[in-house]
Amino acid sequence: MNFIRWMVFILFHIWRIMNTSELRGLSARVKLAQANVQAAIYGKHSPQYQVLLTEAIEEARAIGFGDFDSFCHVEHPIMFRGERILIERWQLGWCESGSSLMSQAHS
Repeated sequence: MNFIRWMVFILFHIWRIMNTSELRGLSARVKLAQANVQAAIYGKHSPQYQVLLTEAIEEARAIGFGDFDSFCHVEHPIMFRGERILIERWQLGWCESGSSLMSQAHS
C-alpha cells in the first residue's frame, strides 16, 4: 500500500510541474522588463536598474539550478525567449547544478 501512495505522490507532483511549466520564468521576465524601463528613465548606471537586473538574472540562474535538480526541464522557460541574458543565466544555473551533482558523486 505504501508503494501505491508513493507512486500517486510522485505522479501528482510530476503532473503539477508539467502543468505550471508555461509560467516558469515569468517573474524573472517581468523583473527584466522593469529593469529596462528603469534604464530608459534613469539610465543603465542607476541603482534601480542594477537592482532589478540583478534580481532577474539571479532568478533565472536559480530556475536553471532547480530545473536540473527536478529532472523535468532540459530547455529554458518559454518566458525567456528573446532574452539572451536570461537564457544564458538559466544555462549557467543548469550547468552549476549538474557539476555540483557530479562533484558529489565523485566524493
